[in-house]
Amino acid sequence: MAILLLRRLFRLLVVAVAAFVLVSTLSATVLQAVPDRSTHTSARPAVAEQHVSPPSVSRDRQAPADHATAAGPAGPANVPGQTANRTANRTPQSQTAQPRSDLLTTAAALRPSWSLVHGHAGARDAVAIARHVCLDTSHALFLPSVVDSNGTRLQQDGPVPDMPRINLGGSADTMDVWASVPVRSLHESRPVQIVGSRDLFTLGGVWEYHLSHFFMNNALPLINSLNVFYETEYPHLLAVSGPPSPSQASSQAQSPPLDWISMPRDLYAVGGPFFDMPSLRFTNVWRDFKSGSPEDLSQPLSPPSAPASQPSVTPLVCYQYARIGLNSTCDCCGCMHELPQPKKVYQQMRRLVFERHLTAAEQQQATDRINTPASDRAFHMVIVQRRNQRRIINLDAIQEYLTTKRNASHEVVFLEDRTFTQQVALFALNATALLTIHGNALGNAFWMPPGSLVIEAHSYKQGSAWFEHLFSDAGGGPMGHALRYAVIKCKDESCSDEGKSEFNAGTVVNLDKLDAILDNYWQH
Repeated sequence: MAILLLRRLFRLLVVAVAAFVLVSTLSATVLQAVPDRSTHTSARPAVAEQHVSPPSVSRDRQAPADHATAAGPAGPANVPGQTANRTANRTPQSQTAQPRSDLLTTAAALRPSWSLVHGHAGARDAVAIARHVCLDTSHALFLPSVVDSNGTRLQQDGPVPDMPRINLGGSADTMDVWASVPVRSLHESRPVQIVGSRDLFTLGGVWEYHLSHFFMNNALPLINSLNVFYETEYPHLLAVSGPPSPSQASSQAQSPPLDWISMPRDLYAVGGPFFDMPSLRFTNVWRDFKSGSPEDLSQPLSPPSAPASQPSVTPLVCYQYARIGLNSTCDCCGCMHELPQPKKVYQQMRRLVFERHLTAAEQQQATDRINTPASDRAFHMVIVQRRNQRRIINLDAIQEYLTTKRNASHEVVFLEDRTFTQQVALFALNATALLTIHGNALGNAFWMPPGSLVIEAHSYKQGSAWFEHLFSDAGGGPMGHALRYAVIKCKDESCSDEGKSEFNAGTVVNLDKLDAILDNYWQH
């Protein structure tokens, strides 16, 4: 019996030893398959450049852009600061790009170049992509030709050619805004901040203080320029070190398209004040303040500045890439390329305006109205009256007509008494019809849901195709969704204010024509 027990114990011992050997073998195999992390960590390349920003610059990107407009001689508060590296957001999986960040260095590191990507030299529709374009202390753009103390040019890849003048405007030829970006000598020791985290765009203001014209002649062409850059030109810039050629710029495609609205970007603007620039969400807006003789940048600073990592003076701002020009493209009237902006451009403009001026709940309400058929929305007409010129003379008769014959909800507003935020809310959340004399108020139709009714009254001997082109189905409905547009014209002095024929005279709105317009609206 004892012998049998010993045999069983011996067998259990043999099985245990065999199991121990097997587990040890498997563990060794697994450990060999795991890389040595300490080896990989030590093999990382050292950081070659120090990326810093002026200590006084805020990094809060969520703040409205009102305070970001550079409004005086360049100082620490006016220099765009460092923003986070956005390579992960901007680089397609199929491409490898250098990190997009800001670099504080000296002018010796600059390698300026430029290329026309649309149009030809001197044409209204010419657009250039420039690399390492800089702003001097008076906010004038220039291409640097880096020189030493003897005035000898240091660039080894040839001299920087002069850039032809570029049209920064998006309107009729009488409203073109021409700008020159000259080549200027810059001493190699001058401290510069190369902004790679944000691209620079340009805009020449056209009636930029006016609600309707700000969005039609400034915001829409600029938003279209942003789309063209990030969809066709920008992917090429990720893959090469210089601007693309026209054929390369037109052949590149980004899939899926970049959501450029969330990307940090800067603007160089000529003109102003601009009606609602903060809605376009530029991180910094540089204004052209150059006056008198340009600053001499060809000499070293006296006394010499500290090392580039700790400059004793404010560094000049130089952009890795800048898109200069708007391609003279607009819906109407007189651009070189007069064609409807893509529908997405209008949709993006509404998104930008709604996100700035409406609360989250109001944005959802506006979206619900856009997605609701016009026939299912309660009718509410907003009548815009003016206090002084271009007044609706028979306003009381119109209100009586709407109340007694139509039983239609309506209200009379004076937009002079409302902020723009209040105007956006009124037309995006309440109005389904708008009646006013030709003027600024009609621009608020941009915020109305599809199928809304827009009635424009013209003064005697006054007419304009701007809003008819934008809002009517005959104009192709370029707004991104069609509005129902109608016009009531004053054809003789009987409907004019005291027989006046001036552009700003008041107008009697013909009630028979208004009745026919409303009949047609409700029947269809």
